[in-house]
Amino acid sequence: MDLKTDLRLCSLLPLFFVHWTACSADASLETNHITNFLLEVGPPQNLQIIDHGHLGELHIQWQAPIFFKTEDECLLWYGLQYYSPDQKRWKRVTTKLLKFIVHFNLEKEVKAKVQSILTGKCINGTELRSVWVETALHPSLQGNVDSKIRNMSCFYYNRERLECRWQKGNKVPSHGYNYYLYYWHKKMDHALECSNYIKSDGYNIGCNFAGAYLIEFTDLNICVNGSSSHGNMRAAYFTYELQNIVKVDMIDKLNLTLENKEYTWNGVWLPSKSHIIVWNMKFNT
Repeated sequence: MDLKTDLRLCSLLPLFFVHWTACSADASLETNHITNFLLEVGPPQNLQIIDHGHLGELHIQWQAPIFFKTEDECLLWYGLQYYSPDQKRWKRVTTKLLKFIVHFNLEKEVKAKVQSILTGKCINGTELRSVWVETALHPSLQGNVDSKIRNMSCFYYNRERLECRWQKGNKVPSHGYNYYLYYWHKKMDHALECSNYIKSDGYNIGCNFAGAYLIEFTDLNICVNGSSSHGNMRAAYFTYELQNIVKVDMIDKLNLTLENKEYTWNGVWLPSKSHIIVWNMKFNT
């Protein structure tokens, strides 16, 4: 390398340092911008509780926060909490989605809240949370609470037919009223009314689900409402899983052998072996 070459390289060094310094300054400004931007991340927008007429299945949904820019090293989560009146506590869910589906008892107030949660290298591996956004869905208070049905019972006989029965409310007119049952599960597009009511003196006191498409191991949501000459009656909501309310018929024949002290009987046939029948016996000696 000759002297002229050395001089040319030396003349370029100030330009290199100036350029590198300028880039460093720009990077510092960008980093500060991102940091300030993330510190101001907003909460989710338009939090809603949507009732699609599924008799208790509700959709809690929201939109992404306004003050957020997607970065390769940033992860945006949502912290959802909803209140369970039956268990008297808040339940927590962390999700990347903008919707969560959950079952509620529509006779009680539904409360939910959600916040944005930022994690990742963009904030040095820490966690940044926004303020909470809250909303509520209030129950319908149409009709006197004592007009609601009482003593609802449903049994899935021999895993073949479902039958539900109820008693009328304590404050119901002596005439000019009736109750109506609607049901829904996840394989149905919309709720349907009972097509085969069990009646007493012309009034609906139950529903025989013969012919209805029902499935096990999933929530079956039921609503029983009513109307009378005095107006609407208070609705009642119930949720069952069919496999949990199976009731078998009585045994066909009981045999007793005194010599061997043995009892035998004919059991009930069930369409599946996924259930075990436990028989209880009482006898005197």
